[in-house]
Amino acid sequence: MGLTGKETIVVYESGFGMRASRVGWMVEYAGTRKVYLLEGGFQAWRKSQLPVENKVVRPEQRTFRIRPVSRLLATADEIRSDRSAQILDVRSEGEFTGKANAEDEFLVLDGLSGQTSSMVERSSRQDPKWIAF
Repeated sequence: MGLTGKETIVVYESGFGMRASRVGWMVEYAGTRKVYLLEGGFQAWRKSQLPVENKVVRPEQRTFRIRPVSRLLATADEIRSDRSAQILDVRSEGEFTGKANAEDEFLVLDGLSGQTSSMVERSSRQDPKWIAF
């Protein structure tokens, strides 16, 4: 991807950003300090008539040294021992009732740092296109 973890990373998708929030959290956990979600996603970028390039980008190969930020991930024992921890259940109704297919949905939750992440839907039918700007 051409990243070292030292640059500013802006993560986006078409609209709302559930998948983008997951990727943003992952690169932040891996040690990147400047990670942002593009509010409104690519739709908002286009609506604002900001510049867009539609070409394949072949980034220079670089080394991304993973330096986990442990404060962003809570273990069950840490949550149990922290009486002030607030746990937010962001599962879909199908996940909650056990009717959802685990292959289609999964959950990310960070109960100690005050950050919340969203349920992310996976789909093998998606063919992502990357647009550099």
